[in-house]
Amino acid sequence: MNKFKDACNRWLTSGLFYEARQQEVKFSLYTLGEEDRVVDGKKLLAIKHLFVACDDPTEYEFANKYLGGWSHWKEVQASEALKPYIATWREEQEIRLRANAIKQIASLATSEKGYQAAKFIADKGWKVRTAGAPSKDEVEGMKAVEKAINKEFTSDAERLGLVRLVK
Repeated sequence: MNKFKDACNRWLTSGLFYEARQQEVKFSLYTLGEEDRVVDGKKLLAIKHLFVACDDPTEYEFANKYLGGWSHWKEVQASEALKPYIATWREEQEIRLRANAIKQIASLATSEKGYQAAKFIADKGWKVRTAGAPSKDEVEGMKAVEKAINKEFTSDAERLGLVRLVK
């Protein structure tokens, strides 16, 4: 039997997560908490850290590495119980990707080498946005990301004399 499927051969969704399960603990592989935990002698990995650490905005690598593949990931995403968690994972992953790109841009400020690739990441070049005004949720999300990035890099920018780029 596939560890990602139940006895009826259906994808496990909320059952994969200790805090959201409706079945026995034996099906749970992950925790929605911030830290790995042990329950009944079984180690449950903190899925948020695994998701963020993949540094994969397509989420394809994550789906294949930690779940039963892309179709399974689509099922997990559709779970109403998990949607708020996934949204916070995506937000943190985006901030991490952009933060790393900005660090790379700062380190390459005097050179053209690698700048365009880092700019692509910082500008979220992988996201194709449809025409029209951004939704209220998109605007709020962009504000939260920008605030977190500014907070993260203000001291570094001041130290490097790049305050004009941040402010």
